[in-house]
Amino acid sequence: MVDKVPQPPRLTGDNGKDIVAIIDWLTAFAMSQNTVNVENTNVDPTTQQVAAAGALMESNVIDEDNMASNSDTKVPTQQSVKAYADAMAGIDAISGIIQTPLDGTYLLVVKVPFGLTIVETVTKSISGTCTATFKIDGVALGGTANAVSSAEQTQAQASANVAAAGTDISVTISANAVCSGMSFTIKYSRVPG
Repeated sequence: MVDKVPQPPRLTGDNGKDIVAIIDWLTAFAMSQNTVNVENTNVDPTTQQVAAAGALMESNVIDEDNMASNSDTKVPTQQSVKAYADAMAGIDAISGIIQTPLDGTYLLVVKVPFGLTIVETVTKSISGTCTATFKIDGVALGGTANAVSSAEQTQAQASANVAAAGTDISVTISANAVCSGMSFTIKYSRVPG
């Protein structure tokens, strides 16, 4: 058996290319294994064809839609790969840094060029703490504000998070306790249309 599987490919957001890249990676992994357990019979994958419906790679397969384990020794099921690729398709990000944030509002994007749905906000500071409340046209997103510190903070945004084309995105900093070098990432998906 191989001690370590190759790292999965970086997804591009193009479902067709991503799925092909992941299938290529899975094939390379399977071919690197000495044997595959098929209904308790060892078959060498380099010399035998294995029917997918009958294949059973007991300890080398993981069914995990979000790929959270980041395992370098297990390969995901086809269903997991599709669920992950579908979930990540079309996710883009706006990132930046406010070197010396003071309490107040900072305009981050003026008149977004297309409709979008903000799905997550991520913040981190070099030092100090503060609170970052992300807003669309002055209205706070429906999720919890980010408690900014030197540890990365992530907040899912599930309501009041849709920006129409032409709206502004801002962040209001409050409760500043010598916050320095505040970085932010706003993850979003485009609204079809």
